[in-house]
Amino acid sequence: MLNTLKPIIAYVSLPEYEIAKKIATILVQKRLVACAKIINNIESFYIWEDKLNIDKELYLILKTSEEKVNEIKSVLDSNHPYKVYEFIYFDVKGGNEKYFEWMSQVLKEAPKKLDH
Repeated sequence: MLNTLKPIIAYVSLPEYEIAKKIATILVQKRLVACAKIINNIESFYIWEDKLNIDKELYLILKTSEEKVNEIKSVLDSNHPYKVYEFIYFDVKGGNEKYFEWMSQVLKEAPKKLDH
């Protein structure tokens, strides 16, 4: 399954839970990601406009396929509040084949509005 799926894990930092929830919902409903997880209470240290910033953020962790990256970027461009947002991704080298099969199935299905 790894030969056809090209799975990746992506990280997106966000300032607020409601924004992360909105983006996660869009990405899952559009079948751009198989799974999105929100991790709260992250403290970020970085330089922005020549100042040290220390901010509370959260991470949106995305499980998807490399083929979906450009569409994910498009959703982020339209919905992310930062001028320069973090979106980084890594290749997945291996894991549970049954999980990859499930991911592949979810990502191939047509987008639709889902109840929860």
